[in-house]
Amino acid sequence: MFLLSDTLIATGVAEWPQPPAPDFWVLLTHLAAQALPAGGTVGALEARRAPAATYGEMRAV
Repeated sequence: MFLLSDTLIATGVAEWPQPPAPDFWVLLTHLAAQALPAGGTVGALEARRAPAATYGEMRAV
């Protein structure tokens, strides 16, 4: 995602054809590039905190 964001920036610097509203797409891809690893880290930390059920043990839902 960072590569795509930087590519969109480079198209403006090089004066190549750009998509409509390029600033929007640059910001959107940059935010997605930050959110994906952050979400994965939060998910991994939550999975570490959850106690694992042992064999034969049922969790209450």
